[in-house]
Amino acid sequence: MQPQDCISINRISSKSQDEGYSLGQQAKLNREIATRDGRRIVKEFNIVESAKTNEKRDEFNEVIEYLKKHSNIKFAYIEKPDRLTRNLKDIVLTYEMVNNFDKTFVFSRDSFILSKDSNSHAKFQFDIKAILAKNYIDNLSDEVRKGQKGMLEEGKWPSGTTPIGYKRIDKAIVPHEIESKFVVKAFELYVSGKHSLKTLKQVLDEQGFRDKKGNPFTRSTFHRILINPFYYGTMLWNGKTYKGSFEPLIEEGLFHRTQAMLRRTNNGDAIPAYVKHNFTYQRLVRCGDCGCAISGEKHRKTNKGNGKVHEWIYYHCSHFNPCNQKGCIREEKIDNQIVSSLLNIELDKQSTEMLKQKLRESHAEQVLYREQALIQINGELVRVRLNLDEIYEDKLKSIIDEEMFLRKRVELLKKQDNLLELINRHKIADKKYVDFGCLVLDVANLASKIYGVRNMEEKRHLLNFVFSNLLLKNNVLENRLKNIMVMVAGYVETKNVLGVRDSNPNKQVQNLLSYH
Repeated sequence: MQPQDCISINRISSKSQDEGYSLGQQAKLNREIATRDGRRIVKEFNIVESAKTNEKRDEFNEVIEYLKKHSNIKFAYIEKPDRLTRNLKDIVLTYEMVNNFDKTFVFSRDSFILSKDSNSHAKFQFDIKAILAKNYIDNLSDEVRKGQKGMLEEGKWPSGTTPIGYKRIDKAIVPHEIESKFVVKAFELYVSGKHSLKTLKQVLDEQGFRDKKGNPFTRSTFHRILINPFYYGTMLWNGKTYKGSFEPLIEEGLFHRTQAMLRRTNNGDAIPAYVKHNFTYQRLVRCGDCGCAISGEKHRKTNKGNGKVHEWIYYHCSHFNPCNQKGCIREEKIDNQIVSSLLNIELDKQSTEMLKQKLRESHAEQVLYREQALIQINGELVRVRLNLDEIYEDKLKSIIDEEMFLRKRVELLKKQDNLLELINRHKIADKKYVDFGCLVLDVANLASKIYGVRNMEEKRHLLNFVFSNLLLKNNVLENRLKNIMVMVAGYVETKNVLGVRDSNPNKQVQNLLSYH
């Protein structure tokens, strides 16, 4: 009988990992398992993630396009799920191949397959490992964001793009000789009250205000300029403000007068600023009709008999857009609907134990990934420190002059600092990865119970972890779960315990131990 054709997908995170469980070793394992399954690998794809982002996408897309074009290729062999998926787009594409093109992915080291006929246990296993692998990468990105916050607190602008009116010289932000004058004029003209955004654009277009390509700026660009506090020395980053150390172009008073002009309504009145209160669902829930934020209000009533004051919190649409929603809902009713939703993602004891096992397996894999990365980084750190010693010796022997010594020393010290910071990021990312796994387990095991005893901030944290979207319509809370919670909920709803499916559906029995 002629063996079936199939492909092999081999993937490593960096070229340095090729010294560990290499592309060659992955390919060898895939060939062995394919042969045992009575199949022949006709093409091997090798993906190295140290490539640029667009190159990585090209490599993965090449796999997808090959599978789409070759209808006779039904099976793809890969070591384990996190070799296949490193982001949510890859997960979506994988399921597209399974459901729409009838492809089967065989995970040669993890002893299971993902196919259109896979039971929910196998799908859940794939989803958990794929999402947890992505989470570790996300934690490294979190540490980059912390570095950005550190720069902001020092008054430095962390973005590579500078606002119009400024330029970057040796990493310092300074006013642009020409653009800065136009930016100042834009504020002064608009605050005079004689111009709309349309006429402001017309005036400055005529005076020669252009972008780097020589094109006039759009009306929306003028609006972004006028609402940006950067121009009076305040940086806005992820909703928070920081005092900048660069030279401002305008005074703070001019900026605030401009904002007052921008807030004018048709009859010339300023839109009032409302005092903000902290409520559990404030800024977490939106109107299911118009999309505006749901506002919270505290109502008090005094019992005339005993003098006790009772308080209730009500939520309603803010009605900033046309909306058909009427009335309000008490916070306790939203609480009850949240608890009901959380009950849908609680696993039974057997499933919880299975999830624990998957978390342990995934953590062991991430520890190996981290250790391999740290070996590479520490090796580079040793080389940098040896270079520092060498240039010091060269300076003492007059092989290099003072200027070259100082220049090389600065370069090497900066590289050393970057490597030390990268080591720290990996350590923190690993801790966060463990915390994330524990939180997934707690939520999947007893989410509705822990929600009832949490304070407002803890509830908000839990809601942000579980839900990606909360909408209130006709006093009914509609929710959208985060990706990993979708997987848990799907498993709760459709789970069946049929065991791990054989990677070769043509055979009745196969020894799973042969996969190890």
